[in-house]
Amino acid sequence: MSFLHFNPTTASPPRTTHSQGSLRAAHARWILDNHGANYRAKIKTQRRNAAESRMRRGTTANNLAATTDKPQVGIVGGGFAGLYAGLILQSLGIEFELFESSDRVGGRIHTWYSYDYDPNDEQCAGLYGEVGGMRLPQFSEDMLPVQQLALAVNAVLTRNGLDDETVYWRKFYYNSPQQRLRYNNMTEPTTAGQSALESFNFGVADGGDVPSVWVTPKQDGNGQSYLPINKVLDQLNAPFLAAINRSFAEGFELLMQFDEYSMWDYLTTQFRVGDMGEYYDPAMGSKSDLLPWSVANFLETTNAGSGMYSVSFVEMVILVYDWSGSKNPYQPDDNGVYMLTVDHGMQCFPDACRTVLDLQDSVTVQDGVTAQMQVGMLPQYGTYKYDPPNLTPDARPPSPRPPSPRQHTRPPQSPSSSAAYKKRVYLQHEVIAVRHEQNLYEGQGGMRVTVRHMQSSKKHERTYPYVITTLPNSVYLNGEKKLNLLEDISFEKAQAMRECNYMASFKAFLTFKSQFWTTTRGVATTDRPIRQIVYPSYGHGAKGGVLQVYCWAQDARKLGALGDKERIEECLKGIQYMYPDVDIYEHFAGYEDGVTTKTWFWDQHSGGGAFALFKPGQFKRLYPTLLTPEFDGRLNFAGECCSVHHGWILGALDSAYNAVLNILQHAGENEKIEQMKKIWGTFLAPDIESDPAVANIMSYTYKYNLVDRNAASIPPSRSSSIYGDQQYVFDGQVPGFVANYDTVPQSMKSAKRDKQVLAMLNATWNDNIARRAQQPAIPVNMESSVNMLEDIYYGNNFQTIPKPKFWLKDDDEFARQQLAGFMPTLLERVSTLDFDQLISEAGIADADAARLSRHGTVQYVANYRRYLEACTVTPVDCYLAKPLVFFTVNNNNNELMPVGIQLDHGGELFTPDMDNAENAWLLAKMQTNCAGQSLHDVGFHQLLTHQICAMVSIALFSEEVFNPNIPPYSIEPFQQHPVFKLLQPHVVKAVEFQKSIYNQDYNPYASSFPKTRVTNGAPGAYNIGFIYDLIFSCGRIGNYQLQDKMFYDNDRFRFLDLAIPTDAERRGVEQTPFSYAYVHDARLWYDAISRFVDQFIAIQYPNGDQMIAADIQLQRFFDKLIKAFNYVDDTRVAHRFPDEVKTVEVLHSVLTMFIWQFSVQHTVVNDGAYNQAAFVPNASTLMYSLPAGKPSSQWTPADVLACLPSQTDTYKEIGNMNFMDIQINASVTGQGPYPQTVLGRG
Repeated sequence: MSFLHFNPTTASPPRTTHSQGSLRAAHARWILDNHGANYRAKIKTQRRNAAESRMRRGTTANNLAATTDKPQVGIVGGGFAGLYAGLILQSLGIEFELFESSDRVGGRIHTWYSYDYDPNDEQCAGLYGEVGGMRLPQFSEDMLPVQQLALAVNAVLTRNGLDDETVYWRKFYYNSPQQRLRYNNMTEPTTAGQSALESFNFGVADGGDVPSVWVTPKQDGNGQSYLPINKVLDQLNAPFLAAINRSFAEGFELLMQFDEYSMWDYLTTQFRVGDMGEYYDPAMGSKSDLLPWSVANFLETTNAGSGMYSVSFVEMVILVYDWSGSKNPYQPDDNGVYMLTVDHGMQCFPDACRTVLDLQDSVTVQDGVTAQMQVGMLPQYGTYKYDPPNLTPDARPPSPRPPSPRQHTRPPQSPSSSAAYKKRVYLQHEVIAVRHEQNLYEGQGGMRVTVRHMQSSKKHERTYPYVITTLPNSVYLNGEKKLNLLEDISFEKAQAMRECNYMASFKAFLTFKSQFWTTTRGVATTDRPIRQIVYPSYGHGAKGGVLQVYCWAQDARKLGALGDKERIEECLKGIQYMYPDVDIYEHFAGYEDGVTTKTWFWDQHSGGGAFALFKPGQFKRLYPTLLTPEFDGRLNFAGECCSVHHGWILGALDSAYNAVLNILQHAGENEKIEQMKKIWGTFLAPDIESDPAVANIMSYTYKYNLVDRNAASIPPSRSSSIYGDQQYVFDGQVPGFVANYDTVPQSMKSAKRDKQVLAMLNATWNDNIARRAQQPAIPVNMESSVNMLEDIYYGNNFQTIPKPKFWLKDDDEFARQQLAGFMPTLLERVSTLDFDQLISEAGIADADAARLSRHGTVQYVANYRRYLEACTVTPVDCYLAKPLVFFTVNNNNNELMPVGIQLDHGGELFTPDMDNAENAWLLAKMQTNCAGQSLHDVGFHQLLTHQICAMVSIALFSEEVFNPNIPPYSIEPFQQHPVFKLLQPHVVKAVEFQKSIYNQDYNPYASSFPKTRVTNGAPGAYNIGFIYDLIFSCGRIGNYQLQDKMFYDNDRFRFLDLAIPTDAERRGVEQTPFSYAYVHDARLWYDAISRFVDQFIAIQYPNGDQMIAADIQLQRFFDKLIKAFNYVDDTRVAHRFPDEVKTVEVLHSVLTMFIWQFSVQHTVVNDGAYNQAAFVPNASTLMYSLPAGKPSSQWTPADVLACLPSQTDTYKEIGNMNFMDIQINASVTGQGPYPQTVLGRG
């Protein structure tokens, strides 16, 4: 897409390096969600019919994956859509044939080479020009697949000794300060560098019609001069781009209100003078006045072609967003414009693709994956990089690190090519008829294609199970006598093909004997008929060169109506107008068609249009229909018109990928689909299953975003990382979340009631903060740690929270807190031998060990260290203890009592009777509970309940499980299945909550907390603003390390071992003399659930194992879930879950655990922890290092207080709450309000 004027300093919205998805992809989803009902219904019917046909025929059904030389797919058209479809099929081992009517491949990618062109002669190497597409934004996330394709093709060519055909990119010079502009008979041209305050004679004072107020220079608040008229488009786009950056959903809700408007309509009937905002001047008129037509005309004339503002307003706004792909996201401060073109001409690219298609070799998985990593589609060792090896030196953007050395010139061809050829591409073969015949392939149906050889005029017929046609919609007129190219297509398809709007384009290439423009690069613009001159991005070392004239729409049609020589004369007059200081006729090499000149307007192979560009409303009315296959899925359509990426090579690739995907889904080739995704990526295809009312295909992710995983990442509004200069990137595997939240079913997203509850909580927080601010400060007794902490945290507490009667100052209460909240699944009984081994491993001296026995034999231990030792990276100054806590049992009343704590390996042993116990022992207990908070919240709570529950939710609601209309078939939708009904209440909210706290799509520009405490894809509370770093000692990095340790643990983790009978037996705590509610009382719940599940299975599966194994929907559910537990990217990494669930015994264990783990165990674990949180010393989530420079015997109350976070500092990122507010909120919004509510106290 080349017509849009792009202002790099103002048009680009803030973007991160890798977003969850592109705006174009979101646009496609929105259209299909809201206007794709017929499309979805037809696709579903086609696939169901195909699957039923395969089931009836069994082994006799046509199999795309079968090894055969017989082509399975016919491809019509050799443009990039046809070439890419062929390359995908070839990489999957599926044979095809491609027919192109012209004598070259590439379609609308076409380079004109002068007869004098010679790539080996510097004076002649620049004598060419791009008739078709000529550039692409270098860093557009959408368009990276174009560069990936080039690298994948290069890999095959190099492997076959065809290095001289490889594709290299060079810089396309989009603009320069020296490029010229001249409008309205200006006395002389100006340059881009001098034009910021230029009215171009559009103003009334200069004979134009634009009111003076719009073209009179003014100054903004920073003293920078500007023209008001140049701010119109920025102000027009700003609200839409801002909304889109906040949320695609919010942005589209706003943007699509104007889908029926053209750009001209919006400017002249919707945009008001008052919308100029800070640039409004009363001289412009009332704020409610519409924008003057003369201003709209100025904008169209200086930014696009004549009449181009008649196209869709929505498409124009999205184009502005698209063009930010020319900005370097790896260096956000770089305002350079980075665009690429192919070295030696764009034609080299399709030619390279054709060469590969005619080889026996093909793109491999390794080729595809390597290429994806080189362009930044996939991470390299956990980090996204952009380092393709096929960039010429001028195409490499500035790098903060020196570039790795590599060869800068095209490598020479090997002396003898090892290539083995297999012809698949047929040039000068025109497809003149495509017919569907149901009786082909034993009644499964197929396509009969009639082909005419252009030189001999001979016709022959071919048959294929599938055909992909990639022709522009206007080329389906074949000019044959009594024979139409397409017959019997649907009414909707015929109407869409007829109405699809194409943009006219004109290009001319003129050779000059000398380059009088050599100091100029980019594009010159004017209101003369030529409209713009494109300066070459190459050949600057030669004496002569080629200038290109390029225009569109009405301008193109006017020039195109002339004869060839007359077109050149008009171009010469336009160039002379731009260069009055040069006699361009003296430099002109003369008119000689094909040698020194070339013009292009009309081409029989393109059907009268350069690229699709929809009019208002056409996207939602035509796009779904253009995507829909015809003839029961046998005829698929591709080409940039069948994509949302109009006018770009990516549009052709996107549509071809989608066409091949449709064929593979229709044929039931699931393994081929996975192979295709590995080689070519996964995000090119539209979200063809999208529907806000039903379930969709959901996939798992096992890593959080790179910004969060990188310790060196700097939080917003800060100058350094909270981890100091630690260079660490978490690269472990933990269940992150569903890869694309947009695919989550509506039933799993937040409801209106959820939002009302959140609004109520927000209001309560604000009210409580205001109340506390009105209270007088309470005097604090600093002589005693206990009194000091009670004064601070009782006296300065919220008025709505009662003072606790119990806290860890008392050892029996500390033990109860451990049992109830922080280590209910950690406490284990130890023998004398176990104890001795622990003492030895912990580095505790024998003399210290003897102190432990003064209060009785050590019988139980809580070993936090087993897990917390994984947390090696924590925020600077924060301290995360790795405690080892020793307990005995009081013989008088059978209470569990602590007798010693070692906070770190080899560290001091703290005991209740140590010197200065009132400070040192107290602080050791506080540090232990802080470690317990991390282990509880990150591990036993988040990981073992929320994240695993989310994994089950994703499998339960996934399309392949939920939808009975895809193979293997079942008799009912899964939402009617008794197992679904059993599990749904326990898991339905897991995905929603998981998304609300873990931010997959980190956005440093998001609102501050608590505004972020919403669901459905908004930034999450834990990671946004790095809040988890601020309030937890483990920080976000320690969070990930801990989860990785617990979830993998050298493959020792087993989900079913979490069952309370198994877990209690392993830890030796089935029976304890002290009250252990987690084991004793909660075990009653587990047993009740177990009995219920036993009865459920007996009723649902009376024939036992055989019925369970034969339940298609149930097995589909477990197939998805087992892979999530045990595999990452199809690679087995662990054995966390049974390999299959096909017996009564295993099904009983699994269903019992699901209900127990996600409901009862979840609540039991949280109850005990949240009840402590409101009183900060009981359970601070954040602690600082132990007092340094003096022994524990000299610690003071002030030292104890210094280990706690500030009670007065507020967190801007968290709605100006202080740490106490945060802790109390955790209690109130959890199970609170306080320990008095726990059974057995008081």
